[in-house]
Amino acid sequence: MKQFINIIYVCAYLVVTPLSAFAQDISKSVFKYDQFGNVESVVFSKTDKEYEYIKSEDVFFKDILKTRANNTFVRNKKIRLDKGHETFDQYYKGIKVEDAGYTFHYDKNGNMRYAHGNYVDITDLDIIPAISKEDAAKSFAKYKGLSPDSITQSSAELVIKRIKGIHPVEIPILAYKVSIAVNNVCVTEYGYVDAKTGDVAYSESYIYYSAATGTFYTKYYGTKYATTNWENGYYYLYDPSRGYGIDIKDLQNYDMSRSNYQNHVAYIKDSDNTWYYNDHNDSTFMAYDIHWAFQKIYDRLYNVYGKNSIDNNGKEINAYIRATFSDNRTDNACWAPSREEFYFGQGGGCNRPFSSLDIVAHEYGHGITHYQIGWSNQKYLNEGLSDIWGAIMDYRFGDANSVVWKIGEHIIPSKTCIRDMEYPENPYAYNQTASTYNSTDYNYYENNNDYYAMSGVFSHWFYLLVNGGQGYNSNGTYYILNPVGMDMAENLIVEAVFNNYLRYKTSYAGVREAFVAAAEAMNNDSLVTAVCNAWYAVGVGEMNLSLSGPKYTKNQSTFTVDGLPSGFDVVWSLSDNYYYQNCLQPNYPSFNRCKITTDSYHDMINATLTATIKHNSVTIKTLTMTGLYAYKDFRGQYTSGNLSGTIDYTHVFTVKPNINTFITSPMLIGASATYSNTGTIPNYWGFSSLYGELQFHMPTNNYGIPVIINVDDVCGNSYQLYAMPQNSKNLNVSFGDNGITIVIEENGYSSKDKNVHQPWTIEVCNALTGKQMSVLSRTGQLTTVSTAGWPKGMYVVKVTIGKEVFTEKVMVK
Repeated sequence: MKQFINIIYVCAYLVVTPLSAFAQDISKSVFKYDQFGNVESVVFSKTDKEYEYIKSEDVFFKDILKTRANNTFVRNKKIRLDKGHETFDQYYKGIKVEDAGYTFHYDKNGNMRYAHGNYVDITDLDIIPAISKEDAAKSFAKYKGLSPDSITQSSAELVIKRIKGIHPVEIPILAYKVSIAVNNVCVTEYGYVDAKTGDVAYSESYIYYSAATGTFYTKYYGTKYATTNWENGYYYLYDPSRGYGIDIKDLQNYDMSRSNYQNHVAYIKDSDNTWYYNDHNDSTFMAYDIHWAFQKIYDRLYNVYGKNSIDNNGKEINAYIRATFSDNRTDNACWAPSREEFYFGQGGGCNRPFSSLDIVAHEYGHGITHYQIGWSNQKYLNEGLSDIWGAIMDYRFGDANSVVWKIGEHIIPSKTCIRDMEYPENPYAYNQTASTYNSTDYNYYENNNDYYAMSGVFSHWFYLLVNGGQGYNSNGTYYILNPVGMDMAENLIVEAVFNNYLRYKTSYAGVREAFVAAAEAMNNDSLVTAVCNAWYAVGVGEMNLSLSGPKYTKNQSTFTVDGLPSGFDVVWSLSDNYYYQNCLQPNYPSFNRCKITTDSYHDMINATLTATIKHNSVTIKTLTMTGLYAYKDFRGQYTSGNLSGTIDYTHVFTVKPNINTFITSPMLIGASATYSNTGTIPNYWGFSSLYGELQFHMPTNNYGIPVIINVDDVCGNSYQLYAMPQNSKNLNVSFGDNGITIVIEENGYSSKDKNVHQPWTIEVCNALTGKQMSVLSRTGQLTTVSTAGWPKGMYVVKVTIGKEVFTEKVMVK
């Protein structure tokens, strides 16, 4: 970057804050609002429970956008989007609202992850026009200084558009969107005519021209075709069909830093629209490449992404060739932010003109950064991003002589290029750059304020993202990366730049964070991983690794290091020593996985699994997962007033009526839990699958009927828990030589002592298999149930006396 007279120039090849650890709160959804307080965009977090109910566009419009009556959104079927993306246009009482609507992006599971757009909040707008379409067309012609009688064709569509006009803020008005064709005059604008007053409230250019197409014999790319403009018998290097125009003029080697430089500008013209080398001298000849390049760059961003020029609002491209910079140098190219213009030098000495496609795209990138990001002080970020734009456009439109990852390979005959994004330390490049953040080279460049060299970290990251690779970076860190390809990488750049993810980012750590957020907004988990790992490869942040697996193991569970490429080793350990010795199978079935098998005679409680990532015995990263459990059946803890205990595999426990009961269990984490209508209906029911907590309230008038709880855990297992109400009687069950002895106690006395003669119904079931072993009826005495021939194990005894039900467990030995 050069400092001239009151002007700052961002130059092509003459060409920090400390890196902080990357951290992002992914548990909360992120909202952005426009100047009117309406939601402009939302990035929905996968773990934000508050907004997990937003599953459709209708719910978004109702609960998030809170649209008023008569404001509707209609799916735009003309725009072809991939599956998982939908665009809706806004209408008010059936009339389209200009530049208003929303786009929604869903993940592979159909969950809304990103929503963005523009909502025009309209209330009580009269939609009955006071003038006709014909009157609107005549009003626009008069506004343009043309006779209404000269109109040969016109169209007028009734729309609603937010226009500032005489008002301090933009307000929506009912307008005719008018286009006209007039004899011998090219009208290239839409006119928005107030449908109530007939006044022209606003006009804007549109892309609809029968402009001439010139044939260009360019300096670097052979024969190309580009749009020119016919005026007064000549064709000019002016393209009126893109945005507000692309205009290339000749500065005739005048010092562009002087205040009167405009007095030395010459238009570049041709009589037959076939532009040969002989038509102009060698230095003017460079304009052909620049004119063609600007059009190709503009078209790529507009046709593929809908981005209208560098400001995304049709900004006119004013560019000058044969510019002279400070010290009479002509071997440079610049974007001048204060003038918002481009300058290209004709070269110097052995250097060729600075007019190659990647140089033009580099400067165009500076223009985009100026409007979309800023980065006036972050020069190394600015330069790195501009080199990325150069590579993108070279990939799209370069020829056989173009080398995508070399910037300016056409310019300096004595060098292979100006900078090399693939091989930043290339000794044959004009500028060597740093490939790794915080390396010896990088720190040297930073200490010498060589921001061009510092920019190599950014551009090399993009090269690795596109192409993948493996090896050691300059800090000695090993990496191995899978490629994402240019298409996905370019989409990411456009998303991050034009959706303002990079604005206010002032360090490589911040830029990394921005690209991760942009990748997440694109609903592409593999891209998120690739972005993180490519930044890791250039020394910024860590690999995107995570440890996944179930919190509860019933039979066998597999745990995985997600995002780990090949070439790394994983050492597994478990805090439960018994399970670590006997039940943990490391690196099964592959290097990034392990398996835990449940032991029939041991439970694992609140254990921690650790995965240590290594390369060549050097630890790269350590991942842990806490709160692991291994049970053969459902286990949990409960409290109910002064009652508490463990819920084990009999699934029956006693609770107090008319009081809250609390259950906690690792098996409830991620599970579903419902109560059955065949049991007592609780007065209150609350369940959190996130924390594995259940709360319910047993009513008083339950008549001994339990609350039946159905649990489906994350492993696909189903359980039924029986919360039995505490009764006036107690059941006493024991096992002895004669079998199972059952005694009913009331007020401290046995049924025999009280001479109770109510009928008993006794059911005994095997707790493990559920098989019913015995059904008996007894009255007035204690009872013994013979267990001869029964398998050893746990049994459940259920006794029904009138409306009261009692259960107890007993071990048959």
